[in-house]
Amino acid sequence: MKDDQEQIQHYVNLFDDLFLASSKVIKYILWTLICLMVCFQITLHFPSLRTYVSSVYKLDGVPMTERDVNDW
Repeated sequence: MKDDQEQIQHYVNLFDDLFLASSKVIKYILWTLICLMVCFQITLHFPSLRTYVSSVYKLDGVPMTERDVNDW
């Protein structure tokens, strides 16, 4: 009986260690992604860097005016 309780306590301790380690990793990943998102948004405010960061900005093209539409 005592052997079973020690084994169960050992598994609980292992799970606790795994939970603490994985929560640290997830927090690190979360903070890294948040920092990358902020840096990405900051670079989008500079037109010279926007062409390198955003692939959609390269596809922007020239805006159409009413004169251009009437010529069709």
